[in-house]
Amino acid sequence: MATGERIQKKWPNPAPTPRVRPLGLQTPREVPKLQPQVQETPGSRSMPSYSAGDRLSRIDFSAQFPIQPKLITGAPQDKYEQEADYQEAKVSQKIGSPDASIQSKLFSSPQIQRKIQAQEQSFTTVSLQTKPLTIQRDNGDRTDTQPEIKSEDIEYEIIGHRFAYQGDTLPAAAGDWLATRGYQRNWTLTIRGEGFFMGLLMPVETGGRTPILAFKGTTPDWVDVSDILADLDPVAIGFTAFKRQQKKVAEAIATAGGKVDVVGHSLGGALAQHAASAFPNKVRRVVTFQAPAINRIQSYMFGKLDASERPEEVRHHIATGDIVDVAGGKHLAGDVLLHQVGSSPTSHTKYLLNSDAFKDQRDALGLTDEMLEELGVAEHKANHKGKVEEFEEYPYWFRQILTEWGGRTILGAVPGVLLSAYRGAQKIGRGVATGASYVGDKIASGASSIYDSTRNLLKNLF
Repeated sequence: MATGERIQKKWPNPAPTPRVRPLGLQTPREVPKLQPQVQETPGSRSMPSYSAGDRLSRIDFSAQFPIQPKLITGAPQDKYEQEADYQEAKVSQKIGSPDASIQSKLFSSPQIQRKIQAQEQSFTTVSLQTKPLTIQRDNGDRTDTQPEIKSEDIEYEIIGHRFAYQGDTLPAAAGDWLATRGYQRNWTLTIRGEGFFMGLLMPVETGGRTPILAFKGTTPDWVDVSDILADLDPVAIGFTAFKRQQKKVAEAIATAGGKVDVVGHSLGGALAQHAASAFPNKVRRVVTFQAPAINRIQSYMFGKLDASERPEEVRHHIATGDIVDVAGGKHLAGDVLLHQVGSSPTSHTKYLLNSDAFKDQRDALGLTDEMLEELGVAEHKANHKGKVEEFEEYPYWFRQILTEWGGRTILGAVPGVLLSAYRGAQKIGRGVATGASYVGDKIASGASSIYDSTRNLLKNLF
């Protein structure tokens, strides 16, 4: 092997040899690209020619590659060997035995735990609140405040739900209570018809009260089924029954001498809505209890009237569990008060304002527990404890549409046929009775004449 000195002698102008530290690493320089020698003759081209001599002879090593001399190991206890051993021991000690600062940075769990605790303390608990679902109709949003139960409505429930069912003459207890409230003791007039009853209740002259038209609801009677047929009227509940008596109702309003309040329970509530639809500028208030809806066209036309041409207020009291208010097309637009009285269908017959929640108001009206017993109202007390929700319009409109289209529209022909058959039978019965009476009278008259003639003849002969 050649030594450094021999290499220096071979190359007259060597590049300066860098001082190499023990265990040092040298980065090789870039190898120059070989330029092929191309031999060309005039008029022709030849492929490049490469030979070993050409490749080596054309490389300039003088400036490109400083040749590192072969490493010569120093003698024992050489200063470079001692320095190398010292650095090796120092590095090995750091790698094998990391100091406390490295451990604290890499393996210190208390520091990591403190950061997690700080993050956990920064979180706040968020609770989600939901509102109860309420079925609503178009703009029929529920009001946020507790609805006001007017004392006048308590009176009107007694009159429309109780007195209207008692016929042409009111009991003495009813007359006594009406007198204390500024009304006459009995109906001023009544109107009866097929599926129809109405009583006009007039105030006393000094009472300052508004006259009342009270309409009766359905009275189940399998002998007189006119009320049931009025409920099944294919046009609208109670529509035909009201139309037959509309002129008489107009006369009753004229007798009242001004605007009236119309009230009714069940079918009577539908008849009260028909009256308000027919005479909107003659009605001050409409108050119904557990009443079905009327024809959608009537309700629509009523809603198109100017505020000055229709009643000042329309109020519908309905009850949970009742299904009667779902029937029909659409209620007259107005406030709807939903009374929470449970889920039983018997809520249709409950007196909604005869509850402990309104006891103070009833006492002020003279409706003590004893008076309620005398009037026959205490039996159907509603125990809803004043839980009432108010809506701007009837809330169960979807079920109402299904009931109307699925029941009354499709099956409306059946009650129409039954109604026609019933009326035909009535006419036939009246005709037969009239004919039999006529024949009987003629036979009796003829027999009497024969008897008189025979007696006179015998007298003359003897």
